[in-house]
Amino acid sequence: MDSAKETAKETFHKVIHPSMDPSKNTQQPASTGLERDLEPKPQKVHLPSEGEDIVYTPSGKLAGKKAFITGGDSGIGRAVAILFAMEGATVAIVYLPPEEEDAQHTKTQVEKNGGQVILIPSDLSLSINCKDVAKRAVEALGGIDILVNNVATRQEQGDICDISEELWASTFRVNLDSYFHLTKYVLPHLSKGGVIINSASVDSYIGVPSRLDYATSKGAVVAFTRALSLFLAKCDFIEGIRSSWCLRNFINITGLATYTDAIVTLRPSQLQKLESLGLYYNSPEPAIICIECGFAINPTRAPRHPGYKHHITKSARRGLKPLIYSLNLPNPETLPLRPNGSPPHPNLTVYKGSACKHCGLRSISEKVLLAHVKTKHSKEIKLAARR
Repeated sequence: MDSAKETAKETFHKVIHPSMDPSKNTQQPASTGLERDLEPKPQKVHLPSEGEDIVYTPSGKLAGKKAFITGGDSGIGRAVAILFAMEGATVAIVYLPPEEEDAQHTKTQVEKNGGQVILIPSDLSLSINCKDVAKRAVEALGGIDILVNNVATRQEQGDICDISEELWASTFRVNLDSYFHLTKYVLPHLSKGGVIINSASVDSYIGVPSRLDYATSKGAVVAFTRALSLFLAKCDFIEGIRSSWCLRNFINITGLATYTDAIVTLRPSQLQKLESLGLYYNSPEPAIICIECGFAINPTRAPRHPGYKHHITKSARRGLKPLIYSLNLPNPETLPLRPNGSPPHPNLTVYKGSACKHCGLRSISEKVLLAHVKTKHSKEIKLAARR
């Protein structure tokens, strides 16, 4: 059993996703960090296609748009900034001052792909900074079409007793409060048809004991986005603005350990998948107000779910319905003819049950039969009444 598991691990790392090979990535970070220290370097402009990675080809989906992205110096934020810029958007990113080197690398990558980026260093854990950053972004961009609340902090804690009050509060200040403050200050400046994307996590659904504060804050992000989407839908003075959240799973970013034992049978999400999803949210195609994402059904991830056999059984039952229905249908050749000697109307569905005395049409519902008589034989009824 152990040998089979090791073989599965080896196959996963060498065939499915080489970048997650523990022999090549020995880092097990306990908190968020700097992307320049991450090995191997994540890919930002490649998309998976038939087992291979291909360079993303832009098509101008966001031409003329202005995007404001928090935490855009590394990880998902950097990937989103690069892709948005490739699609024609002007981008402004917010990052912590110590992450200046990563932010400059993001700027280089954006400009390399033909985009424009504005760098705004600030600590978003303070509400006054959120107000100032929103004002600077609006002035620098000349308005905002897309707000991506992506900044986050996370620290591994083995026990709930190890989580101090300050750590709990600081996690919520960054992961939740900054989303609220930036949305509040940016919303009046969002253009018609604008989009607000909040970065959530599957931790909010599955729960992770070592990330209790982080998982709770991300669950609050989901609830905040749900309520925000309903608020935006009901406001008369806000037209066409959508709010959604995006869940992320196993991604090669700073602050996320490899978790080789947990993902032997899973293919980890990649930055390019998430950036493409964010691009879809921002394009005019989706006309919905709020998009809810989930994760693949897996016994270890959803222990209360009956599993894939449940869906197979339901599919089989759905397939039996047409068969049972067809068996209950009478043979048209055995149906009585109409009073004038013609067969039943070929365009009408025929059921077992009561029959129309005028034309012989059968129906399992008396209401349907009564409606049929009133609409199709009203003249005959009137003539009979006169007689």
